[in-house]
Amino acid sequence: MTRTLFKLFTITFILIMLQISTVQASHPYNPERHIPSIHSSTDGESFCVDVKNTSRVTYTTAMNTLTTVLYNTDDGWDELNNGKISFVGHSSGQNCSDMTSTLLSIYKFRYYVLDNPEDFSGGTSAVIDCSTNCVKRYGPTSVSGHTHYDYGHAYLKHTAISTTTTHTINHETGHLLGLIDGDGTCTPTSIMHSVAYGCTTNPAWPTTADINSVIAESNKS
Repeated sequence: MTRTLFKLFTITFILIMLQISTVQASHPYNPERHIPSIHSSTDGESFCVDVKNTSRVTYTTAMNTLTTVLYNTDDGWDELNNGKISFVGHSSGQNCSDMTSTLLSIYKFRYYVLDNPEDFSGGTSAVIDCSTNCVKRYGPTSVSGHTHYDYGHAYLKHTAISTTTTHTINHETGHLLGLIDGDGTCTPTSIMHSVAYGCTTNPAWPTTADINSVIAESNKS
């Protein structure tokens, strides 16, 4: 009886640890937080770009780079969960900050390309703790134990665009989709792991665990 109980305990422990490893790999926030468009198959993940605070990247280059990364249905976030995650870029050549408030309200994912993210004011006050790249969310609403944000800003240093840093774009987008930074655990691989967090590589694309985590987020009401 004792040996049987020990075996059952060992098997249960292994299964629990496997579940924990999966969670660590995909890094969901706890409680969850994300842009609510990920729940809908009709509301796309509309995004705009803004290059008014950089002299090193043109609007066309920034938008082309973002669409190349965000429209990738083979390796990236686009068209996940039967189209619940579906990126749609602004097509009229306007910076986010040049849009009317009505037009801007459509674009929930806003990418600001900057020379120095730590100095960017966003029109009000300095971005805090953003020395290279970061995400800020606005308009929180509590829904069924987790948080919806009306929109989010991804602040990207110009090198994320000028050197086509796919990892940075996918990493910061991962935050807006509901994933948190790595915790120093570098295996298994995750888009939320990076050299900045003590790992040896910057993965270019989300892993299966990352994708499954975002799909789980999109299925929450």
